[in-house]
Amino acid sequence: MELKYQQKIISEENKRRKTSNHIAKIYEYLTQYGEGKTNDIAAYIGLSASRTRAILSELDNIEIIGTNTNRKYKIKK
Repeated sequence: MELKYQQKIISEENKRRKTSNHIAKIYEYLTQYGEGKTNDIAAYIGLSASRTRAILSELDNIEIIGTNTNRKYKIKK
């Protein structure tokens, strides 16, 4: 039982580490290009568009510009 608990904790830590790395890459992209579409950002960080969109929606200082089909993201000033 103890081993499964430790594996679960390690798995959660790895997910958090990966997510924080992806967030850093998102900021890197937006700093470099100013703004970007979900697909462009996803390609840059190596994730699917849906996972990238989920991460972007959790970030408070990212501004969403446009509607669903023409949505872009940029860092709030």
